[in-house]
Amino acid sequence: MKKGLYILFEGLSDTVIDSQVMAHVADMRKKNIVDFEIWGFAVTRELYERSQKRLQVVSDLSGGKVRLFRGARPAIPLSSRINSFLLGQKINLYKPEFDLIHARTNYSASVCSYLKLKYSFDLIWDCRGDAEGEYLLKFQKHNFFIRQFKRYQIKKIRWRIKRAAAACDKAIFVSTPLLKMHKSKIGETPYQIIPGLAPEQLFFYDPQLRAEMRSSLSVSESERLLIYSGTVTYYQSFPQSIELFRQLRDQEKSYRLLVVTPQIHAAKEALSDLPDHSYLIRRAAFEEVNGYLNAADCALMILEDISRNRAAFPIKFSEYCLAGLPIVMSKSVPDAYQIARRLGNLIEYKVDATQIKLPIDRQNLSQKSRLVASRSTTISKYRQVYLH
Repeated sequence: MKKGLYILFEGLSDTVIDSQVMAHVADMRKKNIVDFEIWGFAVTRELYERSQKRLQVVSDLSGGKVRLFRGARPAIPLSSRINSFLLGQKINLYKPEFDLIHARTNYSASVCSYLKLKYSFDLIWDCRGDAEGEYLLKFQKHNFFIRQFKRYQIKKIRWRIKRAAAACDKAIFVSTPLLKMHKSKIGETPYQIIPGLAPEQLFFYDPQLRAEMRSSLSVSESERLLIYSGTVTYYQSFPQSIELFRQLRDQEKSYRLLVVTPQIHAAKEALSDLPDHSYLIRRAAFEEVNGYLNAADCALMILEDISRNRAAFPIKFSEYCLAGLPIVMSKSVPDAYQIARRLGNLIEYKVDATQIKLPIDRQNLSQKSRLVASRSTTISKYRQVYLH
């Protein structure tokens, strides 16, 4: 089995680590493909302190060694070289064996690219999304100096992508639109399209679990429970989800909304003008999410039609499918939209005209989803990336 380092500059955030990295690292070890060490760099003191509290949890769930370090903020000048120097120091200190480095995100790949001057290894560029499009979302109307800073940061993002593409030995893209965005940069470098899929061991449909969770939430079987899972940032179109819920509830009072999010305060503010009984807000650990999905009758994934979303493949889509949920969504995430059409759990989002037809055969949908939404379907692709 090969040895590898999994490098990320997002600390040990519960959402990122729980939903993707830990499951991936554990799978690769169980399948005797790669024995990874997770090396997380936290670029702020707050993130570092929060990540320290999760070290043991991450180690237990990933089944391997996990290290946490402080890093420089990506926004500062020369941060890629600074963090590469820090990474090199840690390699010299701990002397890990590694045949490859899996660099999560464009920034991580650009940092790791400098190590190829000294070490022999395969660099895997894990391109997670449209970094430029996501950055531009943070800037709308600003003064002259902010606009100049934005131009500088955009140039840095583009440079990091070019460096990652030039230095990598293999590349992973989460969607077809994202591959098309960068295909010309990687030339003949081998690549795989591997969307954000969920572990079927943690996401599934269970009628008994559904009954227990609805009881704990005080939701009766006669009520229709919609679920929104994730952050409540505007590009996730949370206001549109609320408006749809409001329209549906105006037609039928049996509708209720369950919001599962780490942003409890922001969600409360957004829902404050709705009747208290009409909605529920919960924060959930990764292993708790499936219970809430089982309790729900339909999921909301109404994302704004922008470049950032078109290039994405949200893991929550896979979680919804494996839990057997119909999904209200638009064409803003093309790859996910096509899968939902084939599975038959697509409910087309139309402003003022969305029609939700319930119930559906969730057990059957959950079983069918395992063929396209489960992490187990990606094993052969990861073998190609890591072993060939």
